[in-house]
Amino acid sequence: MKIDKIFLRKIKNSRGEDTFEVALEKGNLKVLSSVPAGKSKGEYEAKSISLDLAEKRFKKIKPIILSKDFKDLKEFDNFLISKAGENKKYLGVHLVLGLSIAFSRLLAKEEKIPLWQFLRKQAEENSRLLKSKNKYPLFFFNLINAGLHAPSGPSIQEYLLVPLKKPEESLKLAQKFFRELIKETKTKKNNFGDEGGIVIKETDPEYPLSLYEKVRKNLKLSFKDIRYSLDSAANSFYKKGKYSLYSGNFVSREELLNFYLEIVPKYKIFSLEDPFAEDDHLGFKKITEKLSSKILIIGDDLTVTHPLKIRNAFENKLINAVLIKPNQIGTVTETIKSIKDCHKYGFKTVISHRSGETDDSFIADLAVGLFAFGLKSGAPKPKERMAKYKRVVEIIKKAE
Repeated sequence: MKIDKIFLRKIKNSRGEDTFEVALEKGNLKVLSSVPAGKSKGEYEAKSISLDLAEKRFKKIKPIILSKDFKDLKEFDNFLISKAGENKKYLGVHLVLGLSIAFSRLLAKEEKIPLWQFLRKQAEENSRLLKSKNKYPLFFFNLINAGLHAPSGPSIQEYLLVPLKKPEESLKLAQKFFRELIKETKTKKNNFGDEGGIVIKETDPEYPLSLYEKVRKNLKLSFKDIRYSLDSAANSFYKKGKYSLYSGNFVSREELLNFYLEIVPKYKIFSLEDPFAEDDHLGFKKITEKLSSKILIIGDDLTVTHPLKIRNAFENKLINAVLIKPNQIGTVTETIKSIKDCHKYGFKTVISHRSGETDDSFIADLAVGLFAFGLKSGAPKPKERMAKYKRVVEIIKKAE
């Protein structure tokens, strides 16, 4: 694959921040990609830099890229990695991942196959097949935004609805549930958070779950239809060994653990993501010992889509599932390796968007292509969130 043209353009993500749109051309083949940004970030994620600086530095390597004939995606990504610096901080993750995703699309177009099939081929090449054979990912809908994703509300960042249905039915059910939730809370049109979910004023961390229960009963849904999940993003309310779970009041690790142990059976919680801070390994270990046979304990800031972090979590029995965000690691091939490692360790994977999103649906193809257990893409309304859900629905419909 020899690229004929590369174009970079600044666009806005869903939070109004600048990001790159990357365009690649080869002959009559043209592709686009764009990369999101997170607000709640793990310390060990790939780094972002100013787009102006990234563009300036890219000008130095652009002629080299255009002069090379890359034999495959791995060679292209390895070239980017060699130029990007430690944690991608020389070129910045927006540029590196944008190029990597665009090159994946270009190769898929040249092979005349859907992107999800191309990604599956990359994962299965020269290795044993991926273990998990999920026919489709479950959708994790963030219907109530809090924490760093909202101006008010509880410390826990995301209250998620997980319909236990096929993608198309799941999306319809979530939209129905969301409409009823908006009615129940009398939410006005300008009172939504970064990921399109409702913002509430109440700071009680249990209150959103009680709202979900009201709506579930109103709609006559059972726990065979839907479940609830939490993304605590505990880094954001952790300080000096304590957690500010309640407004103005800090609790200990043990007290936070007891809070989880109480609400999990009470509300039939399906999964807990980052229930403790990224360096509080003892907290992760304790909750995994207590609950891993019943629910998913998902690492995000703990693992940052990095093979070494994922291996450490496996060896120390800290979690049983991993959130995958391509812009935490920086290239498609590195993301695929991390997912394959998760399969090797028996971890379930949930592919995730970021709070500052674009219309790019790459993660939907990644979720289907690599047999992800779940896909998390915010509330079922904003177009940049819906792009991912609709893409999964489209893929599954065509495959059936």
